[in-house]
Amino acid sequence: MKIIMFLLLSAVCFAQSENIPQFLTDETGTRDYWPGFSKDGKTIIFSRLEKGEKWKLFQVPVDGGKATVFWEGDVGATRASVSSGGLIAFTGIVPKENADLWIVNQDGKNGRKVSLHQHTGNPFYPSWYSDEKHLVLVDYQGEKGGNLIDVELTSGKAETITNPSEIRCGMPSVSPDGDAIVFAGQKPDVTDQYDQTKNAIWLLKKDKSLRQLSPGLGRAPSWSPDGKWVAYESTEGSPDGKYAIFIVSADGRETRRICSYEWDANHPVWSPDGKTLVISARKPGSGPETRIALLKVP
Repeated sequence: MKIIMFLLLSAVCFAQSENIPQFLTDETGTRDYWPGFSKDGKTIIFSRLEKGEKWKLFQVPVDGGKATVFWEGDVGATRASVSSGGLIAFTGIVPKENADLWIVNQDGKNGRKVSLHQHTGNPFYPSWYSDEKHLVLVDYQGEKGGNLIDVELTSGKAETITNPSEIRCGMPSVSPDGDAIVFAGQKPDVTDQYDQTKNAIWLLKKDKSLRQLSPGLGRAPSWSPDGKWVAYESTEGSPDGKYAIFIVSADGRETRRICSYEWDANHPVWSPDGKTLVISARKPGSGPETRIALLKVP
């Protein structure tokens, strides 16, 4: 079965391997990661780590230009998620302390922490519902992995929506209609401890039904705006352990790799028009730093 799966995922049209990312950032000495589109699709908001500094939220125009600071608070800012109305949620990290959920306006102003109740871990990877009143996050429990929690912003109440004895959860993404959540996860019997490199992409419906969506390994899923596709990163079929971007249909019947492994591409997020993904990637031969790039969807 594994051999068949490998052949299916490797049998990709040659043109797909020639889908070359368009890099938007190229500063030396920085690590650019966790990108996302602004509400109007004209700007990319991402996290940048500079030597000796904390993660900061930066922005760069989709048509190119200089990256500038979007929001700089007293906490490290990772994995910004943009709501339908333009609000931006992210995980704020203070070294040697717990992580917290933060919200900032679409103009980069009024950053504020959200006090969460009834959760035990650290909140990571927020994903918005369309009503802007709820978020899904990973309540991360360290080596045990994480649970998905549904957070009501006004009250801060956090409701656990997955069972840790059934599935260990990583980064989620809420479908445009709010009826399903895709996330990176693994069954507890895969390994004694949570290992994110062993994740696959899972689909959780409102009726609590759960099924694996990706045919193999997968992380960092993202719904297309029309709800028909899910983009994700995977090393499945990689000759040297590097990542490529895949897309899988919402019914799980079709899976395609849409770029070469040479870019070590990850964390894809769809543009509002569904024609492009923003990713973090590495230029071959340029060193270990990740950059922000655009990738067309064939």
